[in-house]
Amino acid sequence: MKRINLILKTLIVSLLIVGLGACSDSDKEEPTPAENQQKLILAALESDPELSQFTEAFRSIDLSSSAATNFTVLAIKNNAEEGGITADILKRHILEKAYTPSALTEAGKVKSLNGTELIVKTAEGIVSLNNTPIGTHITVGNSTLYILDKAIPAENTFLGLASGFDVSISKVLELRPEVIDLDGATFEWTQEFGGEKTVISTEVNYDFITLAAGEYKLSLKATLPNDKTLEVSTVITVTEPEKAFVAFPNRVFDFVPAPGQTIKVLGDTKEKALTAVYEQIKTGSGNVYMGAFGGYMVVGFDHTIMNKAGFCDFTTKYGGSNISPSVIWVAYDANKNGMPDDDEWYEIEGSEYGSVNDLGIQSYTYQTTKTEDGYAWTTQDGKTGYVTDSYFWGSLMAEVEVPFWITGPTYTLTGRQLKPNIDEDNDFKPALPFAWGYAANQPNGSKQAAIDIDWAIDAKGNKVHLPGVDFIKVVNAIQGMRPMMGEYRYQVTSIEDLHLQTVEITTSEAQSVR
Repeated sequence: MKRINLILKTLIVSLLIVGLGACSDSDKEEPTPAENQQKLILAALESDPELSQFTEAFRSIDLSSSAATNFTVLAIKNNAEEGGITADILKRHILEKAYTPSALTEAGKVKSLNGTELIVKTAEGIVSLNNTPIGTHITVGNSTLYILDKAIPAENTFLGLASGFDVSISKVLELRPEVIDLDGATFEWTQEFGGEKTVISTEVNYDFITLAAGEYKLSLKATLPNDKTLEVSTVITVTEPEKAFVAFPNRVFDFVPAPGQTIKVLGDTKEKALTAVYEQIKTGSGNVYMGAFGGYMVVGFDHTIMNKAGFCDFTTKYGGSNISPSVIWVAYDANKNGMPDDDEWYEIEGSEYGSVNDLGIQSYTYQTTKTEDGYAWTTQDGKTGYVTDSYFWGSLMAEVEVPFWITGPTYTLTGRQLKPNIDEDNDFKPALPFAWGYAANQPNGSKQAAIDIDWAIDAKGNKVHLPGVDFIKVVNAIQGMRPMMGEYRYQVTSIEDLHLQTVEITTSEAQSVR
């Protein structure tokens, strides 16, 4: 009897233990999807001894409250972060979604577990988060795992530039690095070429152009307000063109002469006139008449005339002995459409800009019907006059004309007008040139006839910097008549790139008074 009681007691205790165990198992919660993913990721991390620090930090993190079913883990190798991997650094390297590199690129911006915004950029196939390359990835369960050589910084700064470029001599390469959240930063471009290293700019964007072929290394450094620096480099391979560039224009875009001598010989349509003008100036030996005030010509080149610091870049030449200082306008083809657009023009600031000889921007409306007095004109402020035939002692020296292709009763020409530099009491004394900065002004080939692109100004008179110019416009700036010579007119002989002719004239030499 005592033995049976003992067995019954043992059985009851066993049943109680089993029952308690059953209750314990049923009360235990199932792992969350996030915890299951954590276990799988831990198993992958433990296989790499270089990740032991990150593995221990990842093991201690509590993901049970996360609703995520997959993660992106950006594991960093041991000693990648001075002072160890803190909880904040760890959470910066975990995203609550599995991102392949292409998915990251599409996202553009992602947030980590601790709320840090990470900027995604791809350059030459390499994906970076906050300027840190993330390398290749592996799939672990539903998650994605990356192995990093260094930690991703909390600052979402980015400075990006392609590692290489190809360009021809005398062509502009616009370097536009990607900058994100670099407010207040200062920039410095350096160039290494031919064994020399020089600082070439302190602007974030840089327009590269050179006359010498070869390999150039350019580096851009950004210094943040906290003195942290970012730096990128690129190599620019500069080659000679397949066909050598020429120093003279390769196209005449526009030509509209004012009333003047020898106009109609250019043809009875504008298209014929443009062709005739180009044939005259394409080798620098022509003679094209632009007539009285406002007559103009627009030409383009097969290359960009380089703006070489400290030197003049192009020159103009004229025919005849009756100088007629003309204002020069230049344009850089910023939008690369091959056309001189209206918003791309800048005036070359000549020596008389803003002086008593500067009469400002004027518009002259010319009649296209000739009277016995010549071709009448009216200015925007009501002044009137005529462009007349040239007579001397009653004999006709030259007859003025208007272009055949101007079909309306009037046409208007606009430009900056200059007061002629003449002796008012002696009509037969030749006009004198201004100091510098104009076409048809100083003797052909003289240093004072050379033009520096750095003399360019905008409509408000502010200096502008152009890397070079693709188009040049010359506009006759003088109105008036001289005995035996007729109207002041610019007889265009040539417009020439000085650099392609290896002519070096410094800016100071061009501005020197003879």
